[in-house]
Amino acid sequence: MLERTKCAECGGTGISFVETSAFLGLVKKQVPISCPSCGGKGYVLKLKPCAYCSGRGLVGNERELCRVCNGTGTADDFAWVPRSKLVPGTHFTRACQICRRRTSHEIMSGVESYEKTVTWEEEESLRQVQQVQRVRVRCTECDDSYWIAINPEAHPEERTEDMEEFLASLDSQDEHGAHQHP
Repeated sequence: MLERTKCAECGGTGISFVETSAFLGLVKKQVPISCPSCGGKGYVLKLKPCAYCSGRGLVGNERELCRVCNGTGTADDFAWVPRSKLVPGTHFTRACQICRRRTSHEIMSGVESYEKTVTWEEEESLRQVQQVQRVRVRCTECDDSYWIAINPEAHPEERTEDMEEFLASLDSQDEHGAHQHP
């Protein structure tokens, strides 16, 4: 879900240089500082693009929203719900698949396994079937409910350190007005 990539600004060193001048601009020198892009870590955490729509957010000749990533091209807010919290009554925010508004959602069922038919051969014995997990959610705005498939790579048992670090970086960007939380 999250991948660490080398910081492009500092080249992974965590140090950037700032040019300063002294003696009325006659003497210039470079002073090392902690890289502002990565905070001196040398890496940045980025969301992997959606594998189904290749990060575009649209499918079906670019006319329909990707249901895997909810049209974001990356993970939507549902991906930040830890597996231990995928229980009825948990609330999260996402764009509704039915009314298309970004609203609060409530999980209505626990994690449920079901068989998904991958190929539709005439002979039933030749059809390929895949075991998938899903959870039923309800939009609090339009009161409609639908199923969301659970990505096996997402939803760790609890939030990981990388998830906490990434969400904290989003919150710090929110304070500066540079980014809105997904």
